[in-house]
Amino acid sequence: MNAAVKLTEVAVGVILDERGQVLFAQRPAGKPYAGWWEFPGGKIEAGETVQQALHRELEEELGIRIRDCQPWITLQHVYPHATVRLQFCKVRGFEGEPHGREGQAYLWADPQRPVIDPILPAAIRMLPWLSLPEVLRLSAAGVLGVDAWLARLQATPRALLVLREPALSDTALDRVAAAVSAWRRDTGSTVLVSSRHQHAAWVREFDGLVLTERDLLAAAARPAPHQWVGASVHSRAAIERAAQLGLDFALLGAVNATASHPGEAGMGWATFTQHIAHAPLPVYALGGLEEADLARARAAGGQGVALLRAAWSSGA
Repeated sequence: MNAAVKLTEVAVGVILDERGQVLFAQRPAGKPYAGWWEFPGGKIEAGETVQQALHRELEEELGIRIRDCQPWITLQHVYPHATVRLQFCKVRGFEGEPHGREGQAYLWADPQRPVIDPILPAAIRMLPWLSLPEVLRLSAAGVLGVDAWLARLQATPRALLVLREPALSDTALDRVAAAVSAWRRDTGSTVLVSSRHQHAAWVREFDGLVLTERDLLAAAARPAPHQWVGASVHSRAAIERAAQLGLDFALLGAVNATASHPGEAGMGWATFTQHIAHAPLPVYALGGLEEADLARARAAGGQGVALLRAAWSSGA
């Protein structure tokens, strides 16, 4: 029998500045993959939590002290020299000026256009996810009325929108899709379509799909050739399935009771937090939420919040 693979636990900091840039560090000489670029961090020592290890590593490597840090995602990666479990945290605030205390180079870069090479494979997997916003909007034409919702859409700047309208007739849905297409073009927004509409002729105009849980569990592979694919899920098992298929994110809910299901209680934040602990892809909190819930979603390890009615209120 093969010996069990030794798993090295690593805390990794995705350090963000106010411009959305990310801090990359270059691995110093004498270490595996010397000269490659990565997100800074290091091995979790016995008795340490992830955040304790990250506080120590970032002070030792870069001379900074973390003030604002939340868990995000966890990825396992097999390198020739080690199998590592990388526990990524987002760092939005710190004290001190970063400097390479081990002689390593570092720089701030746009994660969508990093001017560095080579980048460690596990870090490359992360880069597209860093373009995901913290607030995802769900279309609400069937909830607010087509005319009222389209008026609010036209007043909305660039956003990530999921077009999901199970209650609309085909004629009304075609009208909504045409207006959304024009708004997408004018604002440079990203629009994904619920898989319940994936057979409509206009789906190919948009940027990807969000699978229902039923469609997710029935899928044998990631739908192609979509730029983005997410899934709306209700369980940890479905989150794991989304990761196995190489999806980009998941929406998990309902966290709170919703107007569309008034007799059903939501899972609550405690269960949401349990379901997404060490999740292998970004997860949005969904169901009966407002933008004020964003801090709670972050603290739980979520990517952010997915909003329906609250996305289109007068103050949104």
